[in-house]
Amino acid sequence: MLDLIIKLKTLQMTKNILIIAASGGGGLIQAANAKKQELSEKYPGCKIVYRDVLLDWIGRPIGPWAVRMWNKWQKKGDIKSLERLLSKQWLADILFWPQIFIRTLKILFREEIDIVIDSQNVGTSAVLTALRIYNTKRNKNVFLEKVVVDLPTKLNTHYFKPIKKIKEKNKKYLKVITIEPLLEDYQTEEMFWQENCALTLESIIYERFAIRKFFKKYQNRESCKDIFNIEIQTHNAEEEKMSEDLLSKSSLSFAKEKGTFSLTIKPKDILITILLGSQPAKEATLLYIKGIIDLACKNAAKNYHLFVFSSYHEPKAKSLFFEVFSFVKNHPEKPKNLTILPLSFQNESTIAPIFYRSNITFTRSGGQTAMELMCVMHGQILVHSEAKKKTDRTSLLKGIFAWEAGSAMYLEEKRGAKIVTPHTFKEHIQSYFNAE
Repeated sequence: MLDLIIKLKTLQMTKNILIIAASGGGGLIQAANAKKQELSEKYPGCKIVYRDVLLDWIGRPIGPWAVRMWNKWQKKGDIKSLERLLSKQWLADILFWPQIFIRTLKILFREEIDIVIDSQNVGTSAVLTALRIYNTKRNKNVFLEKVVVDLPTKLNTHYFKPIKKIKEKNKKYLKVITIEPLLEDYQTEEMFWQENCALTLESIIYERFAIRKFFKKYQNRESCKDIFNIEIQTHNAEEEKMSEDLLSKSSLSFAKEKGTFSLTIKPKDILITILLGSQPAKEATLLYIKGIIDLACKNAAKNYHLFVFSSYHEPKAKSLFFEVFSFVKNHPEKPKNLTILPLSFQNESTIAPIFYRSNITFTRSGGQTAMELMCVMHGQILVHSEAKKKTDRTSLLKGIFAWEAGSAMYLEEKRGAKIVTPHTFKEHIQSYFNAE
């Protein structure tokens, strides 16, 4: 009898889940993974069907081309080209509506889907129309849970404009998963959602942070005051050799085992992280490194460790990882008390403790990274702007891509972040380099 009850409970918990995401940048995929982890724990044994709108549904040649261009322009910090690509979203919603609709509908019926999670911003109308038909035919009440990865501000138009245009008969199947919005002085939350999405508060679900599992381990912890260990991974022999070369000449204690380096950060050490997106801008990254070298030269009594996220590195390639390595090796002015270490792709079990321990983090203001920083970091957040000449706040915001400018404003308001360029950041972190 007990076995039967357990089986019945298991059947009740089993869910068929469709998760929709999109390549291009890292935040949309990270948010989808966070939801996948959460649902796998909530519904043990659930079946998760994952689809990438750009690669799986839109497909060749447009989908992969859009991903390549997005990543290329992110690396270059080419804001104008990124915004031109974004301006074609309305056209993609029209052109690819039929195939997104048909492919969504097929999966819903074939897999008998119970939950739909969508972390990206293309084809919302098509997905909702398919869901309405599915609910009607199967006598179900499945909602589209639209995870708004970027922080909710008036500039978050790539998510909000398509939602605002959705027909009322489809809107009743939509739930927006987000955090509290950044309001104008005159606004209430109800006014914000009505003005930006034409939705009532009944369609909005506030979740504190849509973060990945390992970040939750550091959520609500006090700042670290003890010796702290961080493990980083290398992915090929050349990368491992370059990392060991830099560490062996540094003030950072480490142990090595099978491509893994265990690093020991002392309580008074200053940890600085540069993470300019999943496709980091090369020129800005190198300029920030040079600026940190200049600052560290002024205080030889303290140890500084600079971790530079550099995406993937292939052997013999002139990747950002290699560029950082070469820059450090050939920079005669780098002080001995400053460790500079490029990091290729790291999983969340490494990124989460690095964010938690960092005293200073340079970041782009992508929504997923912003949420994870707000969740675990205690130090100073510096948001990178591509502004070149003028450094007034308006110009700095114009040097940040589209909705990420809104996210930067959100970080300013909620976490005291500073918007900086490689030429302006020093004044905001000078206190970390002053002699005690």
